[in-house]
Amino acid sequence: MGKYIYFIIAVIVWLIHLILIFNNIHFKILDNYIDDIVLLPIILGVALILQRTFVAKKNGFVFNRKLVFFSCIYFCIVFEIIIPSISSYFTADWFDCIAYAIGAVYFQKLINK
Repeated sequence: MGKYIYFIIAVIVWLIHLILIFNNIHFKILDNYIDDIVLLPIILGVALILQRTFVAKKNGFVFNRKLVFFSCIYFCIVFEIIIPSISSYFTADWFDCIAYAIGAVYFQKLINK
């Protein structure tokens, strides 16, 4: 459990935000960016746990920095370029890319160990 505490923190932050939204409690900065910050730590954290458990079968397995960097770029391209260009429901917000990058650094420094 101690090894994944920072992953658990990211999940808890995301769940708290969902509960706030469900109860119609909004904070503009949280509503705009918190999900984007915790997105990569949660997705890469789940992928890391699955990789360690079922593929590498090594508790010390880590993703290399290139994969974490590529993941951040991938989410920027998909969610800030492609999806907004095909759906008017979504808008591109380049500050989201900064949030993805913060999440990628959080994952790399605290979870990917």
